Amino acid sequence: MDKRISSLVEEFNTLTGLSNIPNEEKFKATTKKRSANEESKTTKKKKAETNDEPEENVSIEEIVKSAHAKGTLSKLTIPSLKEYLAHVGVKPKKLRKADLLEQVEELLSQ
Repeated sequence: MDKRISSLVEEFNTLTGLSNIPNEEKFKATTKKRSANEESKTTKKKKAETNDEPEENVSIEEIVKSAHAKGTLSKLTIPSLKEYLAHVGVKPKKLRKADLLEQVEELLSQ
């Protein structure tokens, strides 16, 4: 089998012109490898840390009331909505965000 394939490979190489190319050039890497100096230049910059948590001195009640006044209640997270309901003394009916928002809006509109 090797004899049949080797003759076909040699014929292919002569037809395509690959027989004239030395073996070192056939297997040469086509892309240039980066040196250590180039890698250090392309390192990612760290993202600036943002603090999405409200400040400690602001109560959850103030945060929810201001969000209600601005009309941005839907931007609050589920844990913050649950915390507000617990703070007010109301047990959340369901765990879905839409249900929690509805409950908070009912409390604030009273």
